[in-house]
Parts: sequence; structure tokens; C-alpha cells
Amino acid sequence: MPYLAVLAALAGLAGSLAPRHYHEPILWSTESLAGAAVVNDLQAAALRAADALLGAPYHYAGAGPGRCPTGEHPVCTDCSGLVSFAYAAAGVPLPHSSAALANVGEAVPRAQLAPGDILLFRSDGSESGPINHSGIYVGNGLFIHAGNRGVRLDDLEGPYWGDAHRPRLRAIRRISR
Repeated sequence: MPYLAVLAALAGLAGSLAPRHYHEPILWSTESLAGAAVVNDLQAAALRAADALLGAPYHYAGAGPGRCPTGEHPVCTDCSGLVSFAYAAAGVPLPHSSAALANVGEAVPRAQLAPGDILLFRSDGSESGPINHSGIYVGNGLFIHAGNRGVRLDDLEGPYWGDAHRPRLRAIRRISR
């Protein structure tokens, strides 16, 4: 009988060591985009284009459909490639560099943040150093960006991006025609 207890315990331990799949919550949907209070038609068009890349893989220097530098994927992008692709699709060419995006459009205070605004970050949270990450604000505290897990939505106030001890958001820019 003690052997059965040991086997049962080992079976339970094996079950707890089995790989677990992490499922991220769905933060946003296409229906949310339709209800977003964008500043104008330009921002709405940019958000629709960015939404079309949701789930695309990340590749440095990637810039959307047919512009994957490795040729490995039909669509891939990096963070500034996502922003420049989205605004180019809306009719406004922007630079493919997060640091350069910090100089386009007009500065917007955080209190006036609106869907379609470009968010610029220092991803390590250091106080010095250039802007090195970008995304587009979607609304309801969410933004779309391309990171090492591909094009995805993240919570601007979440534990990483909203960390009060290491603030990452450095600037907000609004593009108009």
C-alpha cells in the first residue's frame, strides 16, 4: 500500500511539472476600434492599418506586408515600422525610427491623449538615452505596438509600461494633415 501512495504522489508531482500554456487576456477587439473616439479620419485610418498587422511577427527593420527584411514572413514589422506603415496607409509618410518619430507632428500632454496618437518610450525606463520604442494609442488605456512577441496590444498602465518607479513613456505626438 505505501507504494501506491508514493506512485500517487509522483503522479501529482508530474502533473504539476507539466508545461503550462500562458493565455493572455484579450484586451481589445475590432469592435473596440469602431467605438474609439479618434481625433480625425487620419487617426482612424492609421488605427485600421495598424489593426491589420495585429499578430504579425516582429523583425528588426520590418515595415509591414512584403517588407520583411529576412523574407521569412509575408508580413513582419518592428515598432517604428508599424507606426510608419500605419500612417503611410493613411496617406502620411513618417520616418522608420522611433527616435525620429519624436520630432514629427505636435506634442500632446498626457491628459489630452487620444486614439491614433503616437506613443514614444524609453523601453528600459532609464532617465537618459534616446527614445527606442513606439506604438499607437488605441483608447481605453491600450496601445498597439510591435515587440519581441509580435504586434500586440498592451496596457499603458500595466505593470511594465505603467511602472511608476521606471516610467517608460517619454512623449506623445499627434499627426495631422
